[in-house]
Amino acid sequence: MDGRGLTRLISAQSGSQRTSWTFYPGQPRIPVRVIPLAKQDFSLEAHVNRSSAASEGILLSVGDGSAGYVFYIKDNKLDFDNNNLGSHAVLTSSGDVPPGESDLRFQFTAGTGFTGKGALFINSEKSGESALTVSPAVVAFGVLEVGRNSLSPVSRDYESKGSFAFPDGELKKVVFNITPPPVPTKVATSQPSGNQPPANQQ
Repeated sequence: MDGRGLTRLISAQSGSQRTSWTFYPGQPRIPVRVIPLAKQDFSLEAHVNRSSAASEGILLSVGDGSAGYVFYIKDNKLDFDNNNLGSHAVLTSSGDVPPGESDLRFQFTAGTGFTGKGALFINSEKSGESALTVSPAVVAFGVLEVGRNSLSPVSRDYESKGSFAFPDGELKKVVFNITPPPVPTKVATSQPSGNQPPANQQ
């Protein structure tokens, strides 16, 4: 697809009125084009119930080893690796993910173009922040997987662990939310109507 095709795809996806998608473990690979391109604020919210501190694996992955991004738990830390055509920006939580039930979130705040800032939250508490650039080619043509990365690993961090699947039954769901950009408000202008009668002349 040439640049004009990518521009058309961006325009079509930007016109979507939907703002939330819920994904569950065990779903087949999902084309990323079903959700809007990451040119706006978005978040990934994973709901887990870890049986022990040893429970780890993929929460959500997009793309493959050539490019993509992945949200996962490893060594009790929450991680987000943004693979921008082989250039990795890895965000790791400063705190540990506790065993038991947790709500885990990655929040992307968009800047200019596909740049922005990523932040990690463990049970609503911020636990890391970094500048990121999300590749438009990845989010246009990749596939999304929940609870595993069965294609070539998006991140080198777990390349020796196969699909790095999250333990069965411990990942409940992942919710993808977007915040649409504000719609510009039109400034009303007062103009005299051409049908108005002429003013009385003295």
